[in-house]
Amino acid sequence: MLFKASKVVLEDLPYAHNALEPYIGEKTLQIHHGKHHARYVTVANEMIKGTDLESADVETIVRQSFGKNQALFNNAGQAFNHDFYWKSMKPNGGGKPTGKLADLINKDFGSYEKFREEFVKAAVTAFGSGWAWLSWTPNGLKVRIGSFILLCLILSATIYRLGFSNYWSK
Repeated sequence: MLFKASKVVLEDLPYAHNALEPYIGEKTLQIHHGKHHARYVTVANEMIKGTDLESADVETIVRQSFGKNQALFNNAGQAFNHDFYWKSMKPNGGGKPTGKLADLINKDFGSYEKFREEFVKAAVTAFGSGWAWLSWTPNGLKVRIGSFILLCLILSATIYRLGFSNYWSK
């Protein structure tokens, strides 16, 4: 597990709301984290109140609700997705990976450019907000939901509406 298992909570961002500018604006982070992500957390917690899952961590809730309670799966899953997403970014971060991850991307996709093309295509063609995951599997890296998530990409309508409307197709 990449992050410590925790309840369905809205943690503070690990950076200031304006720390990712000019790529993600302050207002976008305030709304996306403070309202959008917060709503998934609130709804998931309302749904587990008084159940056997009330004391479970978010990963257990997602696993146990899969195929059984779509609304809970969606809300707990989105709470997890967003938490992972925030922790996947940092001020002055980004760019091509280096080291072992770069080696694995080159081995499994042929090049960083081919990986990036497949990653963006997966997000652009996904239903809804456009989540795509780089996952580790026993057969190598795959762009999908998998057994060990390494990297996340979201093409969010919130980001699109709040200042990046001309970037989506680039």
